[in-house]
Amino acid sequence: MDPLDKRKIINDGQAVPAIDSYWVKDISFLPFSLLGPSNTKEQIDDWLNATDLLLDDLQLLLHEPCHVFWSHLIFDESLRTSLDSFLKLMPRHFDGEVTETVIHKQVQKLYQAYFKVFIRMTTCKESSSDYITPEVFGIILYENYILDIPKLMDMCIIFSPSNGSLLRKMIDNVFKHQPKYLDDVLAAALSIINMFEKLIEKLTDNKLTVPRGLIAPNPETSTAQADIVDLCLYSSDICHSVNAFLQHCPPACLAFHNPSFYKVLSNYYEDVLHCLLIQLESSHICESDQLKMYDRLSTAQEECVSLFRQVLFAATLEQANTHSEKCDLLIQEFYDILTEHLGEYRFIGHYSLKYPFTEDIEYINSINSKSDQTRQQFILDGLSLAIEVFLEQQNAADKDTTQNEIASANGSVDPSETLEDTASAAEAMVKPSIPSQLQSILDMFPDYGEGFIQMCLDHYKSADHVINALLENSLPPFLSTLDRTLAIPLQDETLLTSRKNVFDNDEFDVFRSGRIDQSKIHKGKRANVLKTEDGAFKDKIKELVINCEELSMADNSATNGAYLVAEADMYDDEYDDTYDANEVGADDADEAQELMGRKLVVPVALGGSGLVEQADDNENDSKGAAYPTKTVTEKPKYDVKGRAKGQGQTAEVIKNRNFKTAHKARGANHNRKAGARSKMSKGMF
Repeated sequence: MDPLDKRKIINDGQAVPAIDSYWVKDISFLPFSLLGPSNTKEQIDDWLNATDLLLDDLQLLLHEPCHVFWSHLIFDESLRTSLDSFLKLMPRHFDGEVTETVIHKQVQKLYQAYFKVFIRMTTCKESSSDYITPEVFGIILYENYILDIPKLMDMCIIFSPSNGSLLRKMIDNVFKHQPKYLDDVLAAALSIINMFEKLIEKLTDNKLTVPRGLIAPNPETSTAQADIVDLCLYSSDICHSVNAFLQHCPPACLAFHNPSFYKVLSNYYEDVLHCLLIQLESSHICESDQLKMYDRLSTAQEECVSLFRQVLFAATLEQANTHSEKCDLLIQEFYDILTEHLGEYRFIGHYSLKYPFTEDIEYINSINSKSDQTRQQFILDGLSLAIEVFLEQQNAADKDTTQNEIASANGSVDPSETLEDTASAAEAMVKPSIPSQLQSILDMFPDYGEGFIQMCLDHYKSADHVINALLENSLPPFLSTLDRTLAIPLQDETLLTSRKNVFDNDEFDVFRSGRIDQSKIHKGKRANVLKTEDGAFKDKIKELVINCEELSMADNSATNGAYLVAEADMYDDEYDDTYDANEVGADDADEAQELMGRKLVVPVALGGSGLVEQADDNENDSKGAAYPTKTVTEKPKYDVKGRAKGQGQTAEVIKNRNFKTAHKARGANHNRKAGARSKMSKGMF
């Protein structure tokens, strides 16, 4: 059977083309709509009745034959309007679900009905008899503007959470039968880059002498509150939509592979999303809406990093794996893009935490054996520094925010001060030793002002990165537009700022700190009253006091006695001259015998007899009674030497020698008795 684009159907004797306005029925499809946050019961009932009619019309359309369905799709303007309104107004998955149960169920029914319509309109063949020529199918979709790139992006963001695999088949089928959509993707990529640049320009005031991201915004001069909310919603929606579209259409990533896209995406993260976070904290939006916008911007940052990774990986490493002849060039391009963004600490630090570079190194080594390890180590060191700075900034911001929440709960912080401190916490910066780095940069660029170099150091955190950016002229937009001769503004010197004190910046310094803990301040004498009604506790305290007093009295008496003794034995450093007139040692005895008080005895070993020498009678008479004489008995001598060799020895000498050998253990050499017995038993004598 012929395809529908070539078939004619006879009706009432007339041959009518299968796809023609003739088959369009008298149905007026209502546009999709949602209720507001607060509604009356009558409004809810009216909306339910209208959506029931729309749901019936969609079900009727789905049950129509294939040629009637395509005739409505091409020639029925109300159906096209209803489909467009659904893609525009249908809540996204990051918007949150509808609170009303009845409304939520009705929205889910419409969601399923519209999804079936989109499935049918992206299918060229429903059966062997109901089909459209593939070439004609692509022309119908493209020429009649049934589908375009913005609609495909909306389809991806709406249907991807619950029908991702089926949605990818739908997108592949559209691009397969109509290659012109790839050209439209390229034009859409340029439009998105232009849109990012406009947002950066809108939120970056070129007239400021310092970047907006480095100062707390003034609520009077900041973007209007309504504009902040609109920009938050728009920024979140565009990041989610583009990322979802590229996830389900990988060939479209090549259209976004552009150096300007990577650069503007990192600047968008650094300048737009971060600036919106700061302005959101300092705005006067209600707390609930502020939390919602903060979540939207946080998820937008995640999607921005994911979008950067998806395009970079698909256009470089994935292509290097499939095209071996261009492997080295594509890997070097991957290195170049990462190296170019090492100075964007917030963006590249977030990227490195989510997508570790070590995994990329493993992937590169698996597809290419000739890896540049020096280049890899350089990038790895730069990413490690970015991660460290990013985490320190996050921890500083979280710490300050937590302190503000605690202080607000205690009621000791003014709301206006809390907003200012929260804004300063959101822009917390990690500052290394700036003075030495500032001087090293000024030595290379003497024409630049200290203020301009200081701002560059605040952004890059390293003198090497600042010098590299200045030499390559790759400064971010908010720095490149500044006056490079800008000097550091002089602060007015006052008495409070010039005075120095050891108590500066302590917890009670009212001149430098606006937060003083009033609970630690008390005027007058504080009364220490025992606040208890427990009688037993009071009695125990009294008993303890009495015991302490008794012990104190006993200790005092003991201490006084000990003090008197100690005073008597106390060292007196005055010179005592009592005996200076006496001649000490003048009448002492000069001889050794008189000094010792006894007679000198010569030892036997020195040739003496061991006996006390006989003194004269006068000495014995005078000193004998005081020092009685002790008689020394001479030890017996044993002859072990005997006669000369060969003349024989007497029995007495042999006996003495045996005795000496058996008793050698008396000296320093031990165990000689056992040694002698061992020799004798072996016949060695």
